[in-house]
Amino acid sequence: MLGDNERGGNDIILETAGLTKSFGPIEVLHGINLAVRAGEIHAVIGENGAGKSTLMRLLAGNLKPSGGDLRIDGEAVSFANPAEAEAKGIVLVHQEILLAPDLTVAQNIFLGRELRRGLAVNDRVMNAEAHKAVLELGADIDPETTVARLSIAKRQLVQIARVLLTPHRVVIFDEPTASLTPVETDALLKVMRAIRDRGVAVLFISHRLNEVKEIADTVTVLRDGHKVASHAAAELEPSDMARLMVGRDVSKLYPDRKHDDTGEAVLEISDFTVPGYATNASFKLRKGKSSVLRALWAPGAPSLWRAFWASGLGAAPCGSRARQCISRRRLRPCAPGSFI
Repeated sequence: MLGDNERGGNDIILETAGLTKSFGPIEVLHGINLAVRAGEIHAVIGENGAGKSTLMRLLAGNLKPSGGDLRIDGEAVSFANPAEAEAKGIVLVHQEILLAPDLTVAQNIFLGRELRRGLAVNDRVMNAEAHKAVLELGADIDPETTVARLSIAKRQLVQIARVLLTPHRVVIFDEPTASLTPVETDALLKVMRAIRDRGVAVLFISHRLNEVKEIADTVTVLRDGHKVASHAAAELEPSDMARLMVGRDVSKLYPDRKHDDTGEAVLEISDFTVPGYATNASFKLRKGKSSVLRALWAPGAPSLWRAFWASGLGAAPCGSRARQCISRRRLRPCAPGSFI
């Protein structure tokens, strides 16, 4: 599944020189110089709108540069489409899910490169290879399951498995961990290290700076379409990365705030239970305050909200001990329209 190269030291595989990109009269990337070496994980970070994904799409042939040069092994190249980039060994794992929902996991992984036995598609071998591919990413997914039945996180893993099935020289990950649980993230980072150790160059976009610190060898920072810094990851702490991203000290952007439980409770949930969704959940939302709902398990918080609204609309069973109040007025669980 992974590349077959030996670890390639400091050899530059992919580089850009003065790369620019404009959409109409607006230039969004300004003279980007980037060097990507074999056998390294090169993180590209920046705020939203800094130009990270645009740069990656240029490298992978999804967009054409407006100016500057793109070189592979020192030779200038130009890609008309992603297929030409992939033929040169460059592939992009998109942040968006680009799978066929009505096909199975195995069919998606092998789509366009099906394994055959004579004239027939060899489903047995494809299923076995697909299962092996997702297991390497730390997920045990039935290869005969249709993609439409998978969670977003598992779809992302299937998409990654599809890309990693064949060897490449440069693999670009555009925020691959955004929808993954901590366990899935750890498995993916392990795979990225294995790819690097085989001499493949890995480009990694992430907003999770602790992950960047953990996994990257080199960090390049973009700000407003400009490259502002490039350092060995060992030289930077997450706070340094954040400062370079925004151009100022971020230590006082979010000062410590004392817990404040004053104010009228406009929504109160007590002992809220919906089988399969929530168990004995209790919380209050206060007027004029912003609240954040977090969960150790990634889908936990959304599941609680879905259960809450479903119970109010009569679409889900309600717990016998649930108490729901809005502005101190108790609501009757499972009454359609009671929340409106």
